[in-house]
Amino acid sequence: MVQGSWHYDAAAKRFEIELTQVQPGGEPFRLPIEVGLSFSDEPRPRVARIELTGRRQTFTIPLDRAPATVALDPNTWTLMKAEFAAR
Repeated sequence: MVQGSWHYDAAAKRFEIELTQVQPGGEPFRLPIEVGLSFSDEPRPRVARIELTGRRQTFTIPLDRAPATVALDPNTWTLMKAEFAAR
């Protein structure tokens, strides 16, 4: 299971994602994951690709403005249960 949150830092113009693998025991999985970033004035979401390799990681994506909506694994490529929300 993956738990995570996101935040847009307007002063730094960056989008931050924090993800944690919370499955019991063993080593963390290597999970390539897409993040869909939608903007009200763009017809299609932008897709950023990240790779979760540790138990807990923070990712930073440069963005000039805050997204209207954010989706973790928007195309459902990764087999996982996830809880993901703005912080």
